[in-house]
Amino acid sequence: TVIVSGAGSGLGRAIASLFARLGASLAICGRNEDKLKRATDYLRGFGGDVLSHQLSIRDPEQVAGFISAVYERFGRLDVLVNNAGGQFPQPALDYSPKGWNAVIDTNLNGTWWMMQAAAKRWVAGGESGNIVSIVAD
Repeated sequence: TVIVSGAGSGLGRAIASLFARLGASLAICGRNEDKLKRATDYLRGFGGDVLSHQLSIRDPEQVAGFISAVYERFGRLDVLVNNAGGQFPQPALDYSPKGWNAVIDTNLNGTWWMMQAAAKRWVAGGESGNIVSIVAD
């Protein structure tokens, strides 16, 4: 069972596609409901089970609820791929405080909330798991 955040498009969707082709049960999340719906339909075409949740990884309560939903549906979590993120393609000197905080809250805090929620479940259940975090520059 694999979670891929930010799997509605781009690299996240490609990563989820590979896992689907390999037969994994998938849980995907992202902010855009329409993109998630299209990705879910596409990924189910490989024959596996796909759970999709619209959420913001910036919100630890939403993240914890998503991890719980994964366990309710699949009974386990083996791999977490932290792919969700955001940035503003502009020179560093042009970032406003609001823009900088948005990037940090998503890329740093959101990734942390995902890892922490998964790790808490693994530790509580005496399980092990794998975390892959995608970084793009």
